[in-house]
Amino acid sequence: MMYCEKRAGKPPPRFPKTDIAVKINEMTDQIAVGNGAVGVQSGSEGHGVSSELSGSELPPADLKGRTVRGGAITFVAQVIKVAVNMASTVALARLLTPADYGLIGMVTGVTGFVEMFKDAGLSTATVQRERITNDQVSTLFWLNVGLSFCLMLTVIALSPLVATFYHEPRLALVTVALAGTFLFSGLTVQHQALLRRNMKFKQLAIIDVISLGAGLVAAIAMAFLGFRYWALVGMAVVSSLVNAVAVWIAMPWRPGPPRRGCDVRPMIGFGGGIIGTRFVYAFVRNAPSVLLGWAWGAAAVGLYQRAYALLMFAVDQIQTPVTAVAIAPMSRLQGDGPRLRRYFLAGYSVVISCILPIVVTCAVYADEIVEVLLGHQWLAAVGVFRWLSLAGIFVGLLNPQGMLLLAMGLPAKCVVFGLLDAVCVVVGYCAGLRYGAEGVAVGFFVAKALSCVPMTYGVFKDTPVTLRDAWHTAWPPLVAVGLAAAAGLATKMLLGASVRQWLLAGTGCSVMFLVYALILLFVLGQWNFYHKIIMELVPQRKPHQQPKDSVPLQEIARN
Repeated sequence: MMYCEKRAGKPPPRFPKTDIAVKINEMTDQIAVGNGAVGVQSGSEGHGVSSELSGSELPPADLKGRTVRGGAITFVAQVIKVAVNMASTVALARLLTPADYGLIGMVTGVTGFVEMFKDAGLSTATVQRERITNDQVSTLFWLNVGLSFCLMLTVIALSPLVATFYHEPRLALVTVALAGTFLFSGLTVQHQALLRRNMKFKQLAIIDVISLGAGLVAAIAMAFLGFRYWALVGMAVVSSLVNAVAVWIAMPWRPGPPRRGCDVRPMIGFGGGIIGTRFVYAFVRNAPSVLLGWAWGAAAVGLYQRAYALLMFAVDQIQTPVTAVAIAPMSRLQGDGPRLRRYFLAGYSVVISCILPIVVTCAVYADEIVEVLLGHQWLAAVGVFRWLSLAGIFVGLLNPQGMLLLAMGLPAKCVVFGLLDAVCVVVGYCAGLRYGAEGVAVGFFVAKALSCVPMTYGVFKDTPVTLRDAWHTAWPPLVAVGLAAAAGLATKMLLGASVRQWLLAGTGCSVMFLVYALILLFVLGQWNFYHKIIMELVPQRKPHQQPKDSVPLQEIARN
């Protein structure tokens, strides 16, 4: 690795002292120390120069610190996004009807499958690859743009078929309007990948918050003006446009022309495996909307999607950023099985410890949460919300496992187990479809519960992590959340008839989280684990010296 060569007394190659060579030497120095600088290929300065992009030569101490601090920055941003999402959910649920949400859900149920191809898995390939050049990233950029443009035209061509399938003429124009978001997204794939590769998590977090906020402001304004379901279309389009502009401002890299012979075929092959995984995930996530829209109409889709969104927007704010933060550093440990195992188990523990109390609390206080946040017109979604929350226990245990396979460069294995999971889940959907939205939610819960242990065993087979490792990591939060659920039910029985719904929800949820934290941290002895992670967030005064009391991240995982 170039970092090791420099520390061993082997400086990067130097060039004659011409003006252009000075710039190349400076770029080489930046890459060698892994400071996050990215070679820029634009105009005459970068034309014909193939420089390795940085981010793959981070020393172990820097990798540890930037990973943990990046996770903290991302977590803070996700908290802000949860707050903004919660406020918008409360506002829009009172301005729009279940049928309005259902119309958009019917379209996204179809376009969600197509959307998986816009990335082509090439963003993960850029992050995961140990070394990468400007020519490779430029070539991948134009592949993403071309693919996104083709997908946009495909969705526009499918719009009449979507309207015919659902027997709803209004969906044709909605589908055409949403098709434009594919092109905006394709323009940002490689820029976002480079930001993640160089661990620029603060910039990514700020972009997410800004784009989400802009979309929500547009949606609320349009809903107030009486645009109904078009407000949700406006939210998607504005968020996508603002995100594209912000990403290009934050990432100064500009693509050069595509090049032949720059060795992108292995990356495209890796991306193909990622596409398969994401397509399976999209199929599982969007199948209920398609089935319910075809069998029961827009109102049933709206109830299911709002219940699912209410649950998952909090869960996704934890799982998605941790996965994004973890894959880059874990990919650099592919050749070190013990360290990879410790890093993964530490991240896995954080994810499930945060997700489990959320989903169990939602299950216990489903009635109160739906009425307080969505209003009386959404009470029919209570049963759907409760069963999806219970299924969230198994989703929280299963989904983070995929980041280990991606970090190890095993997308094909992700596809295989994703297909097995999809078969189980779709069978559950179909079994419950005759009972409406709640029946589909029950089918999802049963499928996830039955497949959890076999899927976990299969995913971890032939990896540094074992089923026993997963159990030792998962049992403390599972025990703590079970006791917290008992406390929450007791609180509900004592206060249910004497206080208002909002007060009962607030008090009960607070009791559950407090009991969970006390049991997990002190009774089950997890305090040291989280205390050491918090200590890692404090930057060292002397970055080039390892303090005596500093605890490596791999030691955290052992505890």
